[in-house]
Amino acid sequence: PGCKQVYRYRGPDEGLTHDIITLADDMQPGEALLAPVIRAGRRIPQSLPLDDIRKRVEMNLRSLPEAYRRLESCGPFDVRISPAIEELAGIVDKDI
Repeated sequence: PGCKQVYRYRGPDEGLTHDIITLADDMQPGEALLAPVIRAGRRIPQSLPLDDIRKRVEMNLRSLPEAYRRLESCGPFDVRISPAIEELAGIVDKDI
């Protein structure tokens, strides 16, 4: 339940360590990944130059742990659910 945000965490070497899914108003120290694309039924213009998009993709690929850059399966990436979502889910579950 509720609006969500995903925060990405990096280690000291800037490599990805884990993501946390939380409520939109539960600020976390990681990098916020979700941004609005529609407001009041209209698309929010967010056109970035193709070169900027390419650089961001390259940086993100380099920051992936080595195991996730291979073609063979390596297991799931560490994605965690925040205590705020767990608490809200518990409240909703009691109401059902």
